[in-house]
Amino acid sequence: LNWIVDGYTTSEYFPYSEPTEGFGNYVRNSVKAVVDAYSGKVSLYVIDPDDPVIKTYRKIFPQIFKSFEDVPKDLEKHFRYPEDLFLAQANMFATYHMTDTREFYNKEDEWKAPLQVVDGAKEPMSPYYVVMKLPGESREEMILMMPFTPHQKQNMVSWLAARMDPGHYGEIVNYVFPSGKLAYGPEQVEGRIEQDTEISRQLSLWRQKGSSVIRGDILVIPIEESLIYVEPPYLQAVDRPIPQIKRVILAYGEQVVMEPTLEAAIARVFGGAPPTPTAPAAEVQQPSGQQIELAGKALDLYNQAIEAQKAGDWSTYGLRLKELGSVLEQLGKSSTR
Repeated sequence: LNWIVDGYTTSEYFPYSEPTEGFGNYVRNSVKAVVDAYSGKVSLYVIDPDDPVIKTYRKIFPQIFKSFEDVPKDLEKHFRYPEDLFLAQANMFATYHMTDTREFYNKEDEWKAPLQVVDGAKEPMSPYYVVMKLPGESREEMILMMPFTPHQKQNMVSWLAARMDPGHYGEIVNYVFPSGKLAYGPEQVEGRIEQDTEISRQLSLWRQKGSSVIRGDILVIPIEESLIYVEPPYLQAVDRPIPQIKRVILAYGEQVVMEPTLEAAIARVFGGAPPTPTAPAAEVQQPSGQQIELAGKALDLYNQAIEAQKAGDWSTYGLRLKELGSVLEQLGKSSTR
C-alpha cells in the first residue's frame, strides 16, 4: 500500500504572469512523493524534469530525487492529475483561451465554471474524475474534466479535460461545442429538475417529514455525441445526520427523471420504462428484453465498481467503469432502433 502525494514548485516572482489563488504566479506539479504505508519509506519522483526550479533542487540534493523512468509501471498507472492544479489552470483558461486581441481586451468570450445546487445553495462546480472514451480515441481512460459556460450565461460552451493514463499524463485538451447547437449547462439542468412537478413534489414531501434533502454534485458525462447529467439527492434525518441516497436523478435531452435506482433511471430514459407512479400497461411503452438485460447489467457493474472503490481496488474499479460505459452506449443505441 502506497500513498501518493503531489509536490509543487511555486513562485510569486515570475514576470508577466497573472497570480492564482494559493499558488502565486508560477506553479508546476513537478514531483510525486510516494510513501510506503508500512515502512514509511519516501520516494520522490520527478515527473516534470524541464521545470527550472526542480532542476535547481536536483543539483543541490542529487541523492533525494529519482527520475520518472524509475517509477514502477504498476505504480505509474495510479498517478492522478491533481484537482487543485487543474482548477487553477481552468480558471486561467476561462479568460486566456481568447487569442483575438480585441476579444481579449473587451472580454467578449470569457467563460466561467457553471453553478450547481449543493445543500440548498448555489456554488461553482469543481473538477471531477470520470472514465470515458475521448473523441477520436480507441479506448476508455480516466480523465479530470471541467465544463464551462459563457460569462453571464448558463448554456454549456466547452469542457476541458486533463489526461493521466500512462503515455498521456499531463495532456490537456479542450472540446468546444458548435455555436449553433444548444448544450444545457448544469445550472439549466438544475432548474429543469426544480421545475419537474414529480421531482419537486417528492423533494418537498421529504422536507416536511422531519428530514432534509441534500442535493449532491451534478455530473456531466459525455456519451458519444450527447451528454447525460446525473445527480444524487441524499435524505438525512434531523435526529440522525447520516445522509443516504434514496433516488437518482438523470437528465438526457429533454427528459428529466428520478428513480430509486440507477437501473430504473436508465431504463426509463433509454428504454421507455414506466415512471414511478404506475400507469395502465396499455398506455406505457415497455422496454424490450434486451434493454432490461442491459439496464440490469449496468446496475450490476455500477455496484461492483462501488464495492471495488470501498475496498481500494482501483484497478477493478477502473475496469468496471470502463465496462459500464460500454453497456450504456449499447443501451443508448438500442433505444433508437
